[in-house]
Amino acid sequence: MGAKKSLSEPDMFKTHKLCRHGDCFGLLKYFKAAISGLITTGFMALAIFGLGASLSPAQAQRADISFAEIMAEPNNLELNFAYAMQQARNGRLLSAASTLERLLVKEPGWDDARLLYAAVLYRMGDFQASRRELNLLRNRDLSIDATKELRRYDDKVNDALQTNYFTGQLALGYVYDDNVIGFVDEGVLGAGLTQGDEGISYGARVMLRHRISSLNDAEAFFTGSFDSKQYNDLSDYSQTAVTLQAGVEGSAGRYDLLGAIIGRSVAFDGGRYLNEYGLRGDVFRKVNHKTGYGVKGRIVTQDFAEITFGTTTTFFERFRNGYRGLLSGYISHQFATNTRGTLALGFINKTAKYKPFEYDGLNANATYDHSWQNGSYVDFDLSYQDLKYDRVDPVVVTTGTATREDDRYYARAALGVPLRAIFGANQAHDNENKWKIEAALYHDQRNSNYSVYDYENTGGEVKLVWRFDK
Repeated sequence: MGAKKSLSEPDMFKTHKLCRHGDCFGLLKYFKAAISGLITTGFMALAIFGLGASLSPAQAQRADISFAEIMAEPNNLELNFAYAMQQARNGRLLSAASTLERLLVKEPGWDDARLLYAAVLYRMGDFQASRRELNLLRNRDLSIDATKELRRYDDKVNDALQTNYFTGQLALGYVYDDNVIGFVDEGVLGAGLTQGDEGISYGARVMLRHRISSLNDAEAFFTGSFDSKQYNDLSDYSQTAVTLQAGVEGSAGRYDLLGAIIGRSVAFDGGRYLNEYGLRGDVFRKVNHKTGYGVKGRIVTQDFAEITFGTTTTFFERFRNGYRGLLSGYISHQFATNTRGTLALGFINKTAKYKPFEYDGLNANATYDHSWQNGSYVDFDLSYQDLKYDRVDPVVVTTGTATREDDRYYARAALGVPLRAIFGANQAHDNENKWKIEAALYHDQRNSNYSVYDYENTGGEVKLVWRFDK
């Protein structure tokens, strides 16, 4: 039950290519904005100091308990509790949570252990789990100090789970792609041509959340994003994408549930290319504070339009109209307090007016995120699709009976650094890492037995990001 990303948040504050394989609805990635900064460390220290009084003097004063000692004496509850306090004090929150979880399985009535567990969960950012542990302590006969700590964390969790929450970001940067011409969703523009260009990128993100107390603290949410690449020489290929999402998410025991309406619009040089809208659903089960698994699915209806590039106007895009669905199973694991990875494997299906544009196949994705205490982070995103089309396309294949088959690859690596970490700012008014610089490299590739559809692009982006919340 450890720190996790909200299902509705997954890629919210990281930038991705505007139109990757026709699916820009991947999880919107930002860490729960309830990391409200400096307030947690002091309260954690107070909780550890107060709870230490429940140990024997020798155990409470030890600060060098090794994991080998814990393995040698797994039933020594006081030693394990002292070890959990030591780990929490040293910032090893996952280790502390794991130890306390084991203790509470053996001794569910150990109030001091449960209170420390609630404090650790709060420090990890899993406020709903912290709330559940605090609720179990409400009618217990606690000491005066423990009661004070309970009330203190009650207030902190209430603040974190405030009824309304708003956050967003604005970004401006420089972008370069070495193959601007050639790739639009499933289509081909300027087949066989390769030309790179540079330009500016800009975008915005917003998220609004409203806690619904009557539904066991479920949350209604709305997210919106706007991303644009404006090329210098190839302005006809400048891209803009708007994505909207509205839904409800909540928890039922160890399960996190989400349902949402989703929509997206993609345009080139101001002319509409694609509108799509549909539904999204996610179910995630926590196995423990580190690991969980889930199933996610989405289905959208796609409406394509013909577009003009220079003196050339497409004539086949409208025949791509249809439905597109994706169903995946995934596993998420937290390797350390600030390190998480996910692995997803699923099935993708596309229908179209023109049957040779219909396909199905395998969809795989892996992500890895790590952040440091100064607010810097690295993100890695890898994806692969193995698609098989349903029918021969006589427009492309004049002889033979081979149906189209594609292998598609995407990789992205990003490094983000707060300005305060670069310039050494430490003033209280520097807005807690709200300004940052992010640099990213990405590679997009499609290999097809219909060689006209082959595509490869490598690009990069550097941008300045300002994040705000209320």
